[in-house]
Amino acid sequence: MQIHNPKSSALLRTAVLTGFCLFWGTSTGAQSPDDELWRFTTNGAVFSSAAISETGTIFFGSEDNKLYALNRDGTKKWEFVGTDWFDSTPALGSTGVLYAGSWDNRLHAINAETGLEVWNFVADSLIISSPAVAADGTIYFGSSDAIFYALNPDGSLKWEFATTDELDSSPALAKDGTIYFGGYDGNLYALNPDGTQKWAFATDVVTGRDSLILSSPALDDDGNIYFGSTNYFFYSIDSAGNLRWKFETEGDIDSSPAIDLFGSVYFASRDGYFYALDSDGVETWSAAVGEVIYSSPAIDEVGNVYIVGFSGNDTSILYSYTFDGQLRWQFSIPGIVDSSPTISVDGVIYIGVFDGNLFAIEGGLAPAIVSWPQFSHDSQKTGRQFPDKILPVLWADVELLGGDWVRSGWFGDFAIDDQTYPWIFHDEHGWLWNYGDSQSSIWFWDDKLGWFWTSGPGLYPLLYKADENDWIWYFQGTGSATSFRWFQNLDTSQNMPFEPSGITID
Repeated sequence: MQIHNPKSSALLRTAVLTGFCLFWGTSTGAQSPDDELWRFTTNGAVFSSAAISETGTIFFGSEDNKLYALNRDGTKKWEFVGTDWFDSTPALGSTGVLYAGSWDNRLHAINAETGLEVWNFVADSLIISSPAVAADGTIYFGSSDAIFYALNPDGSLKWEFATTDELDSSPALAKDGTIYFGGYDGNLYALNPDGTQKWAFATDVVTGRDSLILSSPALDDDGNIYFGSTNYFFYSIDSAGNLRWKFETEGDIDSSPAIDLFGSVYFASRDGYFYALDSDGVETWSAAVGEVIYSSPAIDEVGNVYIVGFSGNDTSILYSYTFDGQLRWQFSIPGIVDSSPTISVDGVIYIGVFDGNLFAIEGGLAPAIVSWPQFSHDSQKTGRQFPDKILPVLWADVELLGGDWVRSGWFGDFAIDDQTYPWIFHDEHGWLWNYGDSQSSIWFWDDKLGWFWTSGPGLYPLLYKADENDWIWYFQGTGSATSFRWFQNLDTSQNMPFEPSGITID
Protein backbone atom coordinates (compact mmCIF):
# COMPACT_ATOMS: atom_id res chain seq x y z
CA MET A 1 0.00 0.00 0.00
CA GLN A 2 1.39 3.37 -0.96
CA ILE A 3 0.53 6.60 0.83
CA HIS A 4 0.06 9.79 -1.17
CA ASN A 5 0.81 12.93 0.78
CA PRO A 6 -1.28 15.81 -0.55
CA LYS A 7 1.08 18.56 0.60
CA SER A 8 4.43 19.88 -0.60
CA SER A 9 7.31 19.96 1.87
CA ALA A 10 7.26 23.76 1.94
CA LEU A 11 3.59 23.83 2.89
CA LEU A 12 4.17 21.11 5.48
CA ARG A 13 6.90 23.17 7.07
CA THR A 14 4.77 26.30 7.25
CA ALA A 15 1.68 24.50 8.55
CA VAL A 16 3.45 22.38 11.11
CA LEU A 17 5.84 24.92 12.53
CA THR A 18 3.31 27.74 12.53
CA GLY A 19 1.00 25.35 14.33
CA PHE A 20 3.78 24.63 16.83
CA CYS A 21 3.89 28.29 17.75
CA LEU A 22 0.14 28.39 18.25
CA PHE A 23 0.20 25.18 20.27
CA TRP A 24 2.85 26.38 22.67
CA GLY A 25 1.71 29.98 22.75
CA THR A 26 5.07 31.28 21.54
CA SER A 27 5.28 34.85 20.37
CA THR A 28 6.90 36.22 17.25
CA GLY A 29 7.90 39.41 19.02
CA ALA A 30 10.77 39.98 21.44
CA GLN A 31 10.09 39.03 25.01
CA SER A 32 11.94 37.62 28.00
CA PRO A 33 12.20 33.96 28.95
CA ASP A 34 11.39 32.81 32.43
CA ASP A 35 13.82 33.88 35.13
CA GLU A 36 17.27 32.47 35.53
CA LEU A 37 16.90 29.33 37.62
CA TRP A 38 20.36 29.34 39.15
CA ARG A 39 24.04 29.73 38.45
CA PHE A 40 26.91 27.61 39.76
CA THR A 41 30.28 29.30 40.25
CA THR A 42 33.64 27.65 39.61
CA ASN A 43 37.12 29.14 39.95
CA GLY A 44 37.93 29.23 36.24
CA ALA A 45 36.48 29.91 32.80
CA VAL A 46 33.87 27.43 31.60
CA PHE A 47 34.42 26.65 27.90
CA SER A 48 32.98 23.17 28.27
CA SER A 49 29.36 22.67 27.27
CA ALA A 50 27.13 20.71 29.62
CA ALA A 51 26.30 17.03 29.20
CA ILE A 52 23.12 15.84 30.88
CA SER A 53 22.28 12.32 31.99
CA GLU A 54 18.86 10.75 31.52
CA THR A 55 18.25 11.30 35.24
CA GLY A 56 19.03 15.02 34.93
CA THR A 57 22.58 15.23 36.35
CA ILE A 58 24.59 18.03 34.70
CA PHE A 59 28.28 17.47 33.89
CA PHE A 60 30.80 20.08 32.74
CA GLY A 61 34.44 21.07 33.10
CA SER A 62 36.23 24.25 34.17
CA GLU A 63 39.59 26.00 33.87
CA ASP A 64 39.97 25.40 37.62
CA ASN A 65 41.07 21.82 36.70
CA LYS A 66 37.81 20.31 37.92
CA LEU A 67 35.06 18.27 36.35
CA TYR A 68 31.68 18.91 38.03
CA ALA A 69 28.45 16.99 38.46
CA LEU A 70 25.43 19.02 39.57
CA ASN A 71 21.93 18.09 40.61
CA ARG A 72 18.97 19.65 38.79
CA ASP A 73 18.64 22.33 41.47
CA GLY A 74 22.23 23.48 40.92
CA THR A 75 23.70 21.88 44.02
CA LYS A 76 26.97 20.02 43.65
CA LYS A 77 26.79 16.23 43.44
CA TRP A 78 30.55 15.69 43.13
CA GLU A 79 33.71 17.18 41.69
CA PHE A 80 36.70 15.45 40.15
CA VAL A 81 40.02 17.25 40.57
CA GLY A 82 42.49 16.91 37.71
CA THR A 83 45.83 18.57 37.06
CA ASP A 84 44.84 20.93 34.22
CA TRP A 85 41.94 22.59 32.44
CA PHE A 86 38.87 20.56 31.39
CA ASP A 87 38.16 22.49 28.17
CA SER A 88 36.61 19.53 26.33
CA THR A 89 32.88 18.87 26.65
CA PRO A 90 32.30 15.56 28.47
CA ALA A 91 30.35 12.73 26.86
CA LEU A 92 28.22 10.10 28.59
CA GLY A 93 28.47 6.45 27.64
CA SER A 94 25.61 3.99 28.00
CA THR A 95 27.40 2.17 30.85
CA GLY A 96 27.34 5.16 33.19
CA VAL A 97 30.88 6.34 32.46
CA LEU A 98 31.68 9.97 31.69
CA TYR A 99 34.54 10.76 29.29
CA ALA A 100 36.32 14.12 29.32
CA GLY A 101 39.52 15.43 27.75
CA SER A 102 41.91 17.76 29.54
CA TRP A 103 44.90 20.00 28.97
CA ASP A 104 46.83 17.42 31.03
CA ASN A 105 47.00 15.34 27.79
CA ARG A 106 44.62 12.75 29.22
CA LEU A 107 41.19 11.45 28.41
CA HIS A 108 39.60 10.72 31.78
CA ALA A 109 36.91 8.07 32.30
CA ILE A 110 34.85 8.92 35.40
CA ASN A 111 32.08 6.98 37.09
CA ALA A 112 29.14 9.33 36.47
CA GLU A 113 27.42 8.42 39.73
CA THR A 114 30.35 8.58 42.16
CA GLY A 115 32.87 10.88 40.45
CA LEU A 116 35.66 8.31 40.88
CA GLU A 117 38.11 7.83 38.03
CA VAL A 118 37.81 4.49 36.22
CA TRP A 119 40.87 4.94 33.98
CA ASN A 120 42.72 7.56 31.97
CA PHE A 121 44.47 7.46 28.61
CA VAL A 122 47.56 9.58 27.92
CA ALA A 123 47.96 11.30 24.55
CA ASP A 124 51.03 13.28 23.48
CA SER A 125 49.40 16.71 23.79
CA LEU A 126 46.37 18.47 25.23
CA ILE A 127 42.83 17.35 24.38
CA ILE A 128 40.34 20.07 23.39
CA SER A 129 38.29 17.91 21.01
CA SER A 130 35.20 16.58 22.74
CA PRO A 131 34.89 12.79 22.65
CA ALA A 132 32.17 10.84 20.84
CA VAL A 133 30.88 7.48 22.01
CA ALA A 134 29.77 4.81 19.54
CA ALA A 135 26.94 2.36 20.17
CA ASP A 136 29.50 -0.39 20.84
CA GLY A 137 31.21 1.75 23.49
CA THR A 138 34.22 2.83 21.42
CA ILE A 139 35.42 6.32 22.38
CA TYR A 140 36.72 8.63 19.63
CA PHE A 141 38.58 11.93 20.04
CA GLY A 142 41.36 14.06 18.56
CA SER A 143 44.34 15.70 20.22
CA SER A 144 46.66 18.63 19.59
CA ASP A 145 49.33 15.98 18.85
CA ALA A 146 47.63 15.62 15.41
CA ILE A 147 46.48 12.08 16.27
CA PHE A 148 42.89 10.88 16.18
CA TYR A 149 42.31 8.11 18.73
CA ALA A 150 39.86 5.24 19.12
CA LEU A 151 39.75 3.61 22.56
CA ASN A 152 38.07 0.44 23.77
CA PRO A 153 35.62 0.82 26.70
CA ASP A 154 38.37 -0.36 29.08
CA GLY A 155 40.65 2.52 28.02
CA SER A 156 43.02 0.47 25.88
CA LEU A 157 44.03 1.81 22.46
CA LYS A 158 41.93 0.36 19.64
CA TRP A 159 43.68 2.28 16.87
CA GLU A 160 45.07 5.70 16.03
CA PHE A 161 45.07 7.78 12.86
CA ALA A 162 47.78 10.36 12.14
CA THR A 163 47.00 13.71 10.50
CA THR A 164 49.39 16.59 9.81
CA ASP A 165 48.21 19.22 12.30
CA GLU A 166 46.26 19.79 15.51
CA LEU A 167 42.74 18.43 16.03
CA ASP A 168 40.20 20.54 17.95
CA SER A 169 37.13 19.55 15.92
CA SER A 170 34.94 17.04 17.73
CA PRO A 171 33.95 13.88 15.84
CA ALA A 172 30.51 13.05 14.44
CA LEU A 173 29.48 9.41 14.13
CA ALA A 174 27.17 8.51 11.27
CA LYS A 175 24.49 5.83 11.31
CA ASP A 176 26.68 3.56 9.14
CA GLY A 177 29.59 3.89 11.58
CA THR A 178 31.64 6.40 9.57
CA ILE A 179 33.61 8.84 11.73
CA TYR A 180 33.92 12.47 10.58
CA PHE A 181 36.19 15.18 12.00
CA GLY A 182 38.12 18.23 10.83
CA GLY A 183 41.69 19.34 11.34
CA TYR A 184 43.95 22.39 11.41
CA ASP A 185 45.35 21.06 8.11
CA GLY A 186 42.09 22.10 6.39
CA ASN A 187 40.87 18.55 5.78
CA LEU A 188 37.56 17.00 6.74
CA TYR A 189 38.32 13.33 7.33
CA ALA A 190 36.05 10.32 6.93
CA LEU A 191 37.26 7.13 8.61
CA ASN A 192 35.88 3.62 8.71
CA PRO A 193 35.21 2.08 12.14
CA ASP A 194 38.49 0.13 11.81
CA GLY A 195 40.49 3.36 11.49
CA THR A 196 41.18 3.22 7.76
CA GLN A 197 40.59 6.37 5.75
CA LYS A 198 37.57 6.49 3.44
CA TRP A 199 38.40 9.93 2.07
CA ALA A 200 39.53 13.43 2.98
CA PHE A 201 37.95 16.64 1.71
CA ALA A 202 40.29 19.63 1.39
CA THR A 203 38.81 23.07 2.04
CA ASP A 204 39.61 26.03 -0.23
CA VAL A 205 42.87 27.87 0.14
CA VAL A 206 41.97 31.56 0.23
CA THR A 207 44.60 34.29 0.13
CA GLY A 208 44.87 36.10 3.46
CA ARG A 209 42.78 33.56 5.34
CA ASP A 210 43.50 30.37 7.24
CA SER A 211 41.68 27.17 6.29
CA LEU A 212 41.45 25.52 9.70
CA ILE A 213 38.47 23.35 10.59
CA LEU A 214 37.63 24.08 14.21
CA SER A 215 33.91 23.59 13.61
CA SER A 216 32.61 20.13 14.45
CA PRO A 217 30.62 18.45 11.66
CA ALA A 218 26.87 17.82 11.73
CA LEU A 219 25.06 15.11 9.76
CA ASP A 220 21.64 15.07 8.14
CA ASP A 221 19.34 12.08 7.62
CA ASP A 222 20.66 11.55 4.09
CA GLY A 223 24.26 11.21 5.25
CA ASN A 224 25.41 14.66 4.13
CA ILE A 225 28.04 16.44 6.25
CA TYR A 226 28.04 20.15 7.22
CA PHE A 227 30.87 22.20 8.76
CA GLY A 228 32.55 25.60 8.68
CA SER A 229 36.13 26.78 8.17
CA THR A 230 38.28 29.77 9.09
CA ASN A 231 38.46 30.49 5.33
CA TYR A 232 34.96 32.06 5.81
CA PHE A 233 33.19 29.23 3.96
CA PHE A 234 30.48 26.88 5.20
CA TYR A 235 30.45 23.52 3.39
CA SER A 236 28.06 20.71 2.63
CA ILE A 237 29.56 17.50 1.26
CA ASP A 238 27.95 14.15 0.56
CA SER A 239 28.85 10.83 2.17
CA ALA A 240 31.27 10.07 -0.68
CA GLY A 241 33.28 13.23 0.01
CA ASN A 242 31.95 15.29 -2.91
CA LEU A 243 31.12 18.98 -2.56
CA ARG A 244 27.36 19.62 -2.62
CA TRP A 245 27.57 23.37 -2.07
CA LYS A 246 29.44 26.05 -0.13
CA PHE A 247 28.31 29.36 1.35
CA GLU A 248 30.63 32.31 1.95
CA THR A 249 30.37 34.62 4.96
CA GLU A 250 32.51 37.59 6.02
CA GLY A 251 34.34 35.90 8.89
CA ASP A 252 35.76 32.71 10.39
CA ILE A 253 33.28 29.95 11.07
CA ASP A 254 34.33 28.22 14.29
CA SER A 255 30.76 27.54 15.43
CA SER A 256 29.38 24.06 14.77
CA PRO A 257 26.06 23.71 12.92
CA ALA A 258 22.66 22.32 13.90
CA ILE A 259 20.08 20.84 11.51
CA ASP A 260 16.31 20.89 11.95
CA LEU A 261 13.51 18.53 10.94
CA PHE A 262 13.26 19.95 7.43
CA GLY A 263 17.00 19.99 6.67
CA SER A 264 17.57 23.67 7.38
CA VAL A 265 21.09 24.32 8.67
CA TYR A 266 21.95 26.91 11.34
CA PHE A 267 25.41 28.25 12.19
CA ALA A 268 27.19 31.42 13.27
CA SER A 269 30.12 33.28 11.73
CA ARG A 270 32.57 35.64 13.36
CA ASP A 271 31.26 38.30 10.99
CA GLY A 272 28.59 38.79 13.69
CA TYR A 273 25.72 37.03 11.93
CA PHE A 274 23.70 33.92 12.61
CA TYR A 275 22.68 32.16 9.39
CA ALA A 276 19.84 29.86 8.37
CA LEU A 277 20.30 28.01 5.07
CA ASP A 278 17.98 25.57 3.40
CA SER A 279 19.18 22.09 2.47
CA ASP A 280 20.39 23.42 -0.90
CA GLY A 281 22.61 26.06 0.71
CA VAL A 282 20.33 29.02 0.00
CA GLU A 283 20.11 31.61 2.76
CA THR A 284 16.59 31.84 4.17
CA TRP A 285 17.39 34.40 6.86
CA SER A 286 20.18 35.80 8.98
CA ALA A 287 20.38 37.89 12.14
CA ALA A 288 23.03 40.11 13.69
CA VAL A 289 23.96 38.55 17.03
CA GLY A 290 27.47 39.88 17.70
CA GLU A 291 30.66 37.86 17.73
CA VAL A 292 30.29 34.12 18.12
CA ILE A 293 33.46 32.12 18.67
CA TYR A 294 32.85 28.41 19.27
CA SER A 295 29.32 28.56 20.69
CA SER A 296 26.93 26.55 18.53
CA PRO A 297 23.16 26.71 18.05
CA ALA A 298 20.57 24.40 19.60
CA ILE A 299 17.05 23.59 18.36
CA ASP A 300 14.05 22.85 20.56
CA GLU A 301 11.13 20.52 19.95
CA VAL A 302 9.01 23.07 18.08
CA GLY A 303 11.79 24.38 15.84
CA ASN A 304 12.93 27.42 17.82
CA VAL A 305 16.68 28.06 17.55
CA TYR A 306 19.03 29.34 20.28
CA ILE A 307 22.42 31.03 19.81
CA VAL A 308 24.72 33.08 22.06
CA GLY A 309 26.61 36.13 20.78
CA PHE A 310 28.90 38.67 22.44
CA SER A 311 27.35 42.13 22.36
CA GLY A 312 30.19 44.11 23.99
CA ASN A 313 30.36 45.76 27.41
CA ASP A 314 31.28 42.38 28.91
CA THR A 315 27.82 41.03 28.02
CA SER A 316 26.66 38.11 25.92
CA ILE A 317 23.08 37.54 24.80
CA LEU A 318 21.23 34.27 24.41
CA TYR A 319 18.85 34.75 21.48
CA SER A 320 15.81 32.62 20.69
CA TYR A 321 14.47 32.73 17.13
CA THR A 322 11.54 31.02 15.47
CA PHE A 323 12.29 28.78 12.49
CA ASP A 324 11.62 31.69 10.12
CA GLY A 325 13.94 34.13 11.89
CA GLN A 326 11.60 36.10 14.13
CA LEU A 327 13.07 37.03 17.51
CA ARG A 328 11.17 35.39 20.37
CA TRP A 329 13.25 36.69 23.27
CA GLN A 330 16.76 37.49 24.37
CA PHE A 331 18.51 36.94 27.69
CA SER A 332 21.60 38.85 28.88
CA ILE A 333 24.52 36.93 30.36
CA PRO A 334 27.46 38.73 32.00
CA GLY A 335 30.77 37.87 30.32
CA ILE A 336 31.93 36.10 27.16
CA VAL A 337 30.41 32.75 26.20
CA ASP A 338 32.38 30.05 24.42
CA SER A 339 30.23 27.15 25.64
CA SER A 340 27.36 25.95 23.46
CA PRO A 341 23.84 25.89 24.93
CA THR A 342 22.62 22.44 25.95
CA ILE A 343 18.85 21.87 26.24
CA SER A 344 17.63 19.31 28.77
CA VAL A 345 14.50 17.20 28.37
CA ASP A 346 12.74 19.41 30.94
CA GLY A 347 13.44 22.53 28.87
CA VAL A 348 16.30 24.06 30.86
CA ILE A 349 19.13 25.67 28.87
CA TYR A 350 22.65 25.34 30.32
CA ILE A 351 25.45 27.71 29.29
CA GLY A 352 29.02 28.09 30.58
CA VAL A 353 30.70 31.52 30.79
CA PHE A 354 34.25 32.91 30.90
CA ASP A 355 33.55 34.31 34.38
CA GLY A 356 33.40 30.73 35.76
CA ASN A 357 29.63 30.33 36.01
CA LEU A 358 27.33 27.71 34.58
CA PHE A 359 23.91 29.29 33.99
CA ALA A 360 20.60 27.41 34.11
CA ILE A 361 17.89 29.30 32.19
CA GLU A 362 14.27 28.20 31.89
CA GLY A 363 13.56 27.79 28.17
CA GLY A 364 10.43 25.69 28.59
CA LEU A 365 10.83 23.30 25.64
CA ALA A 366 12.74 20.04 25.23
CA PRO A 367 15.42 19.51 22.56
CA ALA A 368 14.31 18.55 19.07
CA ILE A 369 14.33 14.92 18.00
CA VAL A 370 15.92 15.58 14.60
CA SER A 371 19.07 14.60 12.72
CA TRP A 372 21.42 17.04 14.53
CA PRO A 373 19.73 19.40 17.04
CA GLN A 374 22.75 20.71 19.01
CA PHE A 375 26.51 20.49 19.54
CA SER A 376 27.63 16.82 19.73
CA HIS A 377 24.11 15.81 18.66
CA ASP A 378 22.30 15.13 21.96
CA SER A 379 22.11 16.15 25.61
CA GLN A 380 24.46 13.29 26.57
CA LYS A 381 26.97 14.65 23.98
CA THR A 382 27.55 11.25 22.40
CA GLY A 383 28.29 12.80 18.98
CA ARG A 384 26.39 9.86 17.55
CA GLN A 385 23.56 9.99 15.04
CA PHE A 386 20.59 7.84 15.98
CA PRO A 387 19.40 5.02 13.67
CA ASP A 388 16.64 5.69 11.14
CA LYS A 389 13.02 5.90 12.11
CA ILE A 390 12.96 4.43 15.59
CA LEU A 391 9.27 4.22 16.45
CA PRO A 392 8.34 5.86 19.73
CA VAL A 393 7.73 3.47 22.61
CA LEU A 394 4.10 4.48 22.21
CA TRP A 395 3.98 2.05 19.30
CA ALA A 396 6.24 -0.66 20.70
CA ASP A 397 3.40 -3.23 20.71
CA VAL A 398 1.96 -3.17 17.21
CA GLU A 399 0.82 -5.77 14.71
CA LEU A 400 2.27 -5.56 11.19
CA LEU A 401 -0.56 -5.69 8.66
CA GLY A 402 1.56 -5.67 5.49
CA GLY A 403 2.98 -2.88 3.36
CA ASP A 404 3.23 0.32 5.39
CA TRP A 405 0.30 -0.52 7.66
CA VAL A 406 0.45 -1.40 11.35
CA ARG A 407 -2.21 -1.85 14.03
CA SER A 408 -2.01 -0.48 17.56
CA GLY A 409 -4.16 -2.06 20.24
CA TRP A 410 -5.40 1.31 21.45
CA PHE A 411 -4.71 3.66 18.55
CA GLY A 412 -6.10 1.63 15.65
CA ASP A 413 -4.67 1.21 12.13
CA PHE A 414 -2.16 3.62 10.66
CA ALA A 415 0.48 3.66 7.92
CA ILE A 416 4.11 4.75 8.11
CA ASP A 417 6.15 5.55 5.02
CA ASP A 418 9.85 6.50 5.01
CA GLN A 419 9.17 9.33 2.57
CA THR A 420 6.53 11.01 4.72
CA TYR A 421 7.51 10.13 8.31
CA PRO A 422 6.89 11.74 10.83
CA TRP A 423 3.67 12.27 8.88
CA ILE A 424 1.59 9.11 9.23
CA PHE A 425 -1.76 8.21 7.70
CA HIS A 426 -4.36 7.08 10.23
CA ASP A 427 -7.27 4.96 9.07
CA GLU A 428 -9.79 7.21 10.85
CA HIS A 429 -8.09 10.56 11.39
CA GLY A 430 -6.33 10.93 8.05
CA TRP A 431 -2.95 12.69 7.98
CA LEU A 432 -1.31 13.17 11.39
CA TRP A 433 2.09 14.70 12.16
CA ASN A 434 3.30 12.84 15.24
CA TYR A 435 5.81 13.99 17.81
CA GLY A 436 7.11 12.53 21.04
CA ASP A 437 9.13 9.63 22.34
CA SER A 438 7.05 8.25 25.19
CA GLN A 439 3.42 7.49 26.03
CA SER A 440 3.31 10.56 28.21
CA SER A 441 4.60 12.97 25.57
CA ILE A 442 3.09 11.88 22.23
CA TRP A 443 0.95 14.44 20.44
CA PHE A 444 -0.39 14.97 16.94
CA TRP A 445 -1.06 17.71 14.43
CA ASP A 446 -4.33 16.74 12.75
CA ASP A 447 -3.99 17.98 9.17
CA LYS A 448 -7.67 18.10 8.32
CA LEU A 449 -8.85 19.62 11.58
CA GLY A 450 -5.96 22.03 11.94
CA TRP A 451 -5.65 20.98 15.60
CA PHE A 452 -2.98 19.76 17.91
CA TRP A 453 -4.24 17.00 20.16
CA THR A 454 -2.82 14.42 22.51
CA SER A 455 -4.11 11.14 23.84
CA GLY A 456 -2.80 7.80 25.06
CA PRO A 457 -3.64 4.26 26.20
CA GLY A 458 -6.57 4.39 28.59
CA LEU A 459 -7.65 7.79 27.23
CA TYR A 460 -8.31 7.32 23.53
CA PRO A 461 -10.82 8.10 22.02
CA LEU A 462 -10.72 10.93 24.55
CA LEU A 463 -8.48 13.64 23.10
CA TYR A 464 -6.99 16.75 24.66
CA LYS A 465 -7.13 19.77 22.34
CA ALA A 466 -4.19 21.62 23.79
CA ASP A 467 -4.43 25.06 22.20
CA GLU A 468 -7.87 25.68 23.75
CA ASN A 469 -7.53 23.47 26.84
CA ASP A 470 -10.55 21.42 25.79
CA TRP A 471 -11.30 17.71 26.27
CA ILE A 472 -12.81 16.26 23.11
CA TRP A 473 -14.56 12.91 22.69
CA TYR A 474 -13.97 11.31 19.31
CA PHE A 475 -16.78 9.28 17.75
CA GLN A 476 -15.64 6.95 15.00
CA GLY A 477 -17.41 6.99 11.67
CA THR A 478 -17.34 4.74 8.64
CA GLY A 479 -16.38 7.49 6.20
CA SER A 480 -19.58 6.98 4.23
CA ALA A 481 -21.83 9.78 3.11
CA THR A 482 -24.09 9.23 6.11
CA SER A 483 -21.53 8.34 8.76
CA PHE A 484 -18.68 10.76 9.15
CA ARG A 485 -16.51 10.88 12.23
CA TRP A 486 -17.44 13.61 14.68
CA PHE A 487 -16.36 15.12 17.96
CA GLN A 488 -17.97 16.46 21.10
CA ASN A 489 -16.42 19.18 23.23
CA LEU A 490 -16.95 17.86 26.75
CA ASP A 491 -16.57 21.35 28.24
CA THR A 492 -19.28 22.96 26.10
CA SER A 493 -21.23 19.83 24.94
CA GLN A 494 -20.88 21.23 21.42
CA ASN A 495 -20.91 18.66 18.60
CA MET A 496 -18.29 19.13 15.88
CA PRO A 497 -18.93 17.03 12.76
CA PHE A 498 -16.06 16.38 10.40
CA GLU A 499 -16.22 15.33 6.77
CA PRO A 500 -12.94 13.96 5.36
CA SER A 501 -11.93 14.85 1.84
CA GLY A 502 -8.92 14.94 -0.43
CA ILE A 503 -7.19 11.88 1.02
CA THR A 504 -6.21 8.91 -1.13
CA ILE A 505 -4.59 5.58 -0.37
CA ASP A 506 -3.82 2.97 -3.01
